[in-house]
Amino acid sequence: MTTLRKAISKVISNSVVVKVLCFICAALLWFLVNPVGSKVITVPLNIVNRNLLDSKDIAIRNNFNDKIMVEVRGRQDKIDEITADDIVAYLDFARISSVGDRSLPIDTPVIIKDGVSIKSYSPMSVELILQQMTRKSLIATIEYVNVPDGYVVLDSSDKYRNIEVFDAESIVGIIDRVVCEVDLTGFYKDQLLLAQDCVAYNANGESLNSALTRSLRVNVDLKLAKVVPLTVMEMGTLGDGIVGEVGEPLTNGVRVTGTSGDSWEKLAFMETLYVWVDLGDIKETGTIDGRIEIDESLRLYDSVGTVRVAVTAQTYV
Repeated sequence: MTTLRKAISKVISNSVVVKVLCFICAALLWFLVNPVGSKVITVPLNIVNRNLLDSKDIAIRNNFNDKIMVEVRGRQDKIDEITADDIVAYLDFARISSVGDRSLPIDTPVIIKDGVSIKSYSPMSVELILQQMTRKSLIATIEYVNVPDGYVVLDSSDKYRNIEVFDAESIVGIIDRVVCEVDLTGFYKDQLLLAQDCVAYNANGESLNSALTRSLRVNVDLKLAKVVPLTVMEMGTLGDGIVGEVGEPLTNGVRVTGTSGDSWEKLAFMETLYVWVDLGDIKETGTIDGRIEIDESLRLYDSVGTVRVAVTAQTYV
């Protein structure tokens, strides 16, 4: 017993041995309270070089999962600190060379913090449905609906527009016509209408818009005019020896446009334009010019300011 006590006393008196024993005990205790563990983290994919698909006229036709599940491994204190922001995962579309590529590998995720490693990740690739795209120039027909009462869309407005369709070859190939319907409810003046939706149809008249991956839109330069009725007014007197009568204008109404916001307001409330006929110009039955009286802020679209008016005349002695 005395020998054992002496041996223990000798070990304790040796500071180096004591330190080693303390270190071993501390290490064992650390491993007990901070074991190796793992956890699964949802990490969003960093999509790179997707624009390269456009340069190759390739489109993705399915919705793919842009997140992966990453299992990380390390000491529990390190694991507890790791978040999705500490893990970087890339999906590089530069690897796609043709529409025949169906599976795109996901690069091995990288952890930007020390003390933790990647154990596994899933999925390891993304399944894609790719389709070849093509471009085609078409003529879109502009159709105006709900034109305000008393107004017309002028012939000079763009009824037909060139439009470029860029979509899947299988869709573009069956487009028969494109129609852009412009709703003019509440419009009463010229206006540039931006991004008007168009509809593509096949030869059977069926809409293809649900199959198109991109919207078809055009800008429309709207030109409106109000058709204003004419009222004949007489001035002057008939010539000596003439009995005459003024009839109706040969034109039921004229198209009038505005030149500014205020003039369009005036035009909206205009009910008629006066046509002045000088009785002294009546010489025989037929037609004579009548002068249209119009505000200087308004413009006659298809008239030089006069209109032919029917008259009858009879001479007597």
